[in-house]
Amino acid sequence: MKRLQAWIAAVAIAATASAAAADSPTALATRLLDQLDAGQYAAAEATFSPQMKAAVPADKLKAVWESLPALLGAAGARGEASVSTRQRAGARGAGQRRPHRRLPGAAPAAATATAGR
Repeated sequence: MKRLQAWIAAVAIAATASAAAADSPTALATRLLDQLDAGQYAAAEATFSPQMKAAVPADKLKAVWESLPALLGAAGARGEASVSTRQRAGARGAGQRRPHRRLPGAAPAAATATAGR
């Protein structure tokens, strides 16, 4: 589910990045969703960057978009579009190291070292 939401966000961002600078991000996202809802997949694809067009051509976009009701249920009303400048969760600044993570269910290092005794 989160992967699908991330994919949809990436599509919206790619459309935003390749569209005219005069359009606001909310207008671009709304237009993209309107095109997808209307089945205008080629028009939606036309707003993508070359990399996004290669990754998600209109036929693949159609397949994913039309699979969403089966996965998530019927679409409801859209809320008001907004823009946020928050840094994404887990993003690190230059020079910061990624913290080590334990696998789910794994014992802490100290417990692992003494488990065989």
